Order: sequence, then C-alpha cells, then structure tokens
Amino acid sequence: GFGEALTFLILCSDDDGLVFCQLAGVDAAEKKIKIKPLPADYTLVLPSGEASVSEVFGKESLSVLAASFASRNINIKKYVHVTEDNLRRMLSNLGSTRVEVTGNYEFNIDAVKYTFTPGEQNMAPDTLIKYMKYAETGESALRLQANTAAAVFRQHFTKENLNKGESFFSTL
Repeated sequence: GFGEALTFLILCSDDDGLVFCQLAGVDAAEKKIKIKPLPADYTLVLPSGEASVSEVFGKESLSVLAASFASRNINIKKYVHVTEDNLRRMLSNLGSTRVEVTGNYEFNIDAVKYTFTPGEQNMAPDTLIKYMKYAETGESALRLQANTAAAVFRQHFTKENLNKGESFFSTL
C-alpha cells in the first residue's frame, strides 16, 4: 500500500485505447512518489460485475473508473487522463528527460528506426513516448513505464517548479 500518501490515477490513451494506467502514491510528508503500473487487464469490480481497467476506461466515465478502485481497497483522490498527443505537448513544455535505459532496444515506428542502448539518455518528448510504448511488452513494459514516469516526476515536479505554483501548472 501507499500508507498515508494520496493516490492519484494516471491514464494515457491513444486512438486505440489505453496506452498505460498507473497509480501514483504521493506522500508529501516523506517527500516520496511511488509509481505502481497497472496492466490493462487489472480487474475491478463494478455493480455490473468484474471488468478490466481497459474495459471500464472504454465504457464508463473517468469518475466511475476512479471510484471502482475502491473494490480493490484503493482510494483514488484525483485522476488525470491525457491523450498521447497532450502528453507529448506537456512534456514539450517541460523539456527533455534523462532516462536510465537498462537494455538494448530496437524497433521501427512509421518507417523510423529507434535504437536504445544501456545508460543514461536525454529523451525528447516524442522519443520518450515511443520508448514507453514500444520498447518492452508485458510485465517488462509496466516496469519500464513506471521507471520512466518516475524520472519525469523526479526531474520536473521539483520543489522549484512546484513553488512557481499556477505558472508551473499553466505551463503544463
């Protein structure tokens, strides 16, 4: 569990549906953020029966989706849904992100070849999103997405940026 932390639901989608779903546990007192990635088939219980996060996202409102986490004893305080395009725009406002790449990855998207080698890399927003979406599959993809999201939070949701208050959030 996340202890006394506030739990936020973070969703990203594209035209085909859910790209990723994560719980972010924010513990302000401990100055810690924990990211827990959830697979698209993570089961929730609704009055109509069991359904996956992906199915609930496709059929119900975001408030119903957030509330349905109570069936797993997870109290969602706030939720954020961004489309892949909006995520790209938001990241563009923040700048590049340093990501620790742990493996060798190579894939082609729209006739463009992407190659990643182990080590720290500065990723522009579009590259970061492609890395999150296509570098891994299954459980490995969830870990990679959580680590990448944590890097974004660590580097951009800093005390200095948060102290900017409204101007920081306007930028986003």
